[in-house]
Amino acid sequence: MLRDSLRIHTRTHHERIEQALDLPGSVRTREDYRRLLVRFCGFYLPHEAQLRIYTSALDAYGIELGTRLKADKIRHDLLSLGMSSEEITKLPQCVHVPDLCTPGHALGSLYVLEGSTLGSQVIARALNETEELEVMSAMRFLSGYGASTGRMWRSFVSALDAARLDSAGVAAVHEGAVQTFDCLERWMCHFGVEQLEAPTSIPRSIPC
Repeated sequence: MLRDSLRIHTRTHHERIEQALDLPGSVRTREDYRRLLVRFCGFYLPHEAQLRIYTSALDAYGIELGTRLKADKIRHDLLSLGMSSEEITKLPQCVHVPDLCTPGHALGSLYVLEGSTLGSQVIARALNETEELEVMSAMRFLSGYGASTGRMWRSFVSALDAARLDSAGVAAVHEGAVQTFDCLERWMCHFGVEQLEAPTSIPRSIPC
């Protein structure tokens, strides 16, 4: 099945980004959490704009993209953490998001983002147990689809396995997933703590 080949093909990339981000261990304060969401915001906004190009193609695979977009959830969480809409608008965005040149690339990229909702729930529970963080009102993004997370993941991988792809299509799915893991890792690890403490002073676009 395609999900199995994807898991094997991306295993080292997945493990590397998990080690690099060290979540939830690297989030010890409310400011740590805000900086984490700022990074995610800078990736998801431009990346989801690319994914929307393939809304119809993904729908043909049985995947409704609109229900799986997460940038608005990140915006909500940043507002809950005290950022203004103007500050969020001025946050830097990743320039070199994954090159989704075919529907297969988009499908592979979405595999990474959808898979992350499972791990995000574990992280959210851990952070919620750290009372001094006081971030429970800013957990829409990490909470994934809430009680529906498992169902949403199962429906995604069912559609993934049902996709009729030739060898070139499968290769595109693999490439899209690898690109997404690698670009996300570079982007998330790009900034230093001092840079993110003054988001309005950061250059608008920074290559990942």
